[in-house]
Amino acid sequence: MKRTVKAFVCLILAVFTVVSAVCFAPTAPALAATETLVVYNCADYLDLTLIEEFENYYKEVTGNNLKLVYSTYDTNETMYTEVSKGDSSIDIIVPSEYAIQKLRDNNLIYKVSELWETYGTPLGLENPNRNGLVNSEIIDKIDGIFGDMSDYTVPYMWGTLGIMYNAEYVTEEDLSAGWGIFWNVKDNPKLHHKILVKDSIRDTYAMAVLYLKEYDLLPDEYKGYTNQELINCTDESFRKIVEQALKDQRDVIKGYEVDFGKDDLINGIAYVDLAWSGDAMYAIEEAAVDGVELGYYVPEIGSNIWFDGMCIPKTSKNPRAAVMFIEYMCRPISAVRNMYEIGYTSAVEVDKILADEEAMAFMAECYNEFSDEDKAYYGGVEAYIEEYFSDETRYPDATDPNLGVMQTFKDNDAMISMWERVKAHGIFSWKLVVFFAIMVAAVFATWGVSVLVRELRGRKRLLVKR
Repeated sequence: MKRTVKAFVCLILAVFTVVSAVCFAPTAPALAATETLVVYNCADYLDLTLIEEFENYYKEVTGNNLKLVYSTYDTNETMYTEVSKGDSSIDIIVPSEYAIQKLRDNNLIYKVSELWETYGTPLGLENPNRNGLVNSEIIDKIDGIFGDMSDYTVPYMWGTLGIMYNAEYVTEEDLSAGWGIFWNVKDNPKLHHKILVKDSIRDTYAMAVLYLKEYDLLPDEYKGYTNQELINCTDESFRKIVEQALKDQRDVIKGYEVDFGKDDLINGIAYVDLAWSGDAMYAIEEAAVDGVELGYYVPEIGSNIWFDGMCIPKTSKNPRAAVMFIEYMCRPISAVRNMYEIGYTSAVEVDKILADEEAMAFMAECYNEFSDEDKAYYGGVEAYIEEYFSDETRYPDATDPNLGVMQTFKDNDAMISMWERVKAHGIFSWKLVVFFAIMVAAVFATWGVSVLVRELRGRKRLLVKR
């Protein structure tokens, strides 16, 4: 009996000890939640070291872990197709202005201004479009053309369309031709089949339209049009004139390119390329390392000025992180690092960058890595920074009326058909020539074989008869 009581008491004490340990033990800290942010951007369009830094920043502000998934696309059309499916989990896209117009008109993207009030303001984050961080001239330009576009996007990069060239082979006389250089109007034999053009209906269309204006080849009814009106005109009669000009160009160009033009110019495979200013700036710096001198030129007649902006699709699963990412990319230090990495010009206001100590310290570090020869050329870090931000290629005048912005084509199907005909021009006729040459060769070969067979048979009969 005593043993039973003693055992029972021991059992009660053991249970009490376990319960006490569970109830009064220190509580283990809960694991932080892990979120995902999907960024869908153009290739080679971000300093990738910023990704991990943003993930750390997000953890500091929200207390949650963040996995940033970064993927790229080659064209705005590829991006639009993916977003328009409606079943993606993309949180950030970086389209061009005409694609933003189409996304907005088809109700595929959020108003960033409204999301900012919901997610940005509670965190003390100001909308870059409204606090002077983004270049106000860019905001005025896109809103003046597209309406309320600054409600739907925060500008990221911007620039112009122009002529990139190899200075060893392209003369000042060639450049004086303006857009006519893509037709080799100065008849420089060195440029024959050494000219590249973008494989893009929009860029080549703008180039051809401005060439026609520059050489007074426009019909009378279009001569009073501004550049803005001309590069967006898709009237059937006007389109036919542009199409013929692009077909005529096929006789002198090397071909069409998407992203290898700058490499071909550096390597001397081509001497002239239709290029975006950001690509040109990047290529010029890369070529200089190899001792190759490249240049970039926008003809006086004018050009296309373009803008890419950050948007949030309505399929976004993490709009708070998307808003924070946009704000982080608009910080002056992020803007400068992106510019150095990709060559393009940030939409962040220059004065904001120059006033930022961290951004200036970064530029000083870059300057210190220059060769002694380059340092001597600039004459000091202050002079280098001043030249960097006053470069007209990098920072064109956004208010220049001769720089037009392209919108979504009104008759897109007709434009695509026109572009297909242009690219096929001359190819089909050569295919026919080759085809008929093969057919003629085949006929003669067949005839020759039949004659040879008859001859051999005749000799065989003659031998048998003998």
